Amino acid sequence: MDNKDDTEIFSENTDIIDEEDYELRIVLLIENTSCDENVIPEHGLSIYIEFNGQKGLYDVGQSDQLIENSEEMFINLEELDWIAISHGHYDHTGGLKSVLKTNPNKINVFAGESAFKPKYARRDNDIIEDIGIPFKKEEISEISASVTEVNGKTEISKNIFLIGPAPMIESYEGPSRYMLVKNDNGDYANDLMNDERTLIIKTTKGIVIITGCAHRGSVNITKDAMVQFPNEKVLMVLGGFHLGKTDNESIQKRIEAFSHLNINGIGLCHCTGAKACKMFKETLKDKCFIAPAGTEIVI
Repeated sequence: MDNKDDTEIFSENTDIIDEEDYELRIVLLIENTSCDENVIPEHGLSIYIEFNGQKGLYDVGQSDQLIENSEEMFINLEELDWIAISHGHYDHTGGLKSVLKTNPNKINVFAGESAFKPKYARRDNDIIEDIGIPFKKEEISEISASVTEVNGKTEISKNIFLIGPAPMIESYEGPSRYMLVKNDNGDYANDLMNDERTLIIKTTKGIVIITGCAHRGSVNITKDAMVQFPNEKVLMVLGGFHLGKTDNESIQKRIEAFSHLNINGIGLCHCTGAKACKMFKETLKDKCFIAPAGTEIVI
């Protein structure tokens, strides 16, 4: 999660591949902005995925708005097989109950270890705000098939994986200091986002890397994925990069790192921030695209 003033950048529809016959379908159901007047934007993220006969969601936004948006995009959430949570913040998890209740069959839910623990943010006025998952794990367990907290490389469906937490190698990357948890003494401490999980889809053409907010660093996450899936072509890195409050020099270091990585495309959304999106686009040009709600990608 991050600043909410991204509207001037998130304005283009990005159907980057248009084929009737596809192996992987990705649809952005929830994002801070929208490229379709009938798809309502919301600060948050929810990405629908069809792959290998399975249908799933990576994150569920902050409300039940994704249900209405899915109908506008002709997506039936009653056919979901799984839901994966990128990390335990409200704008990625708030719609979880609503989605689970709409499905006649109980769904498997996957999240990182400690995702359901309380999380906080220190705002500019020094007020501490609760930004964690707005439900207890037990509440979700009652209405789902299972709630599985995963660590490391975990296959949640055929050739669909969650990985993380990514090792924090690059000095210019890492969780924001205003993200907090409580330590054993009850004091606030920096949240290292150990619950953050990245979705990896292993297609016949290569891998797709999808991030929620990349709190532990977009470069760190991408390099970790490349290590865990050696010899696989990276078709795309898609998601939030959490750069809304990041200085230009640090953003430029990320752009330089990505320019040297063998990646076909980079899709930016949610918490990346308007300034960072502009800088990425100016340097990486056609290799980079903006992905508002309503965007559909097929591979």
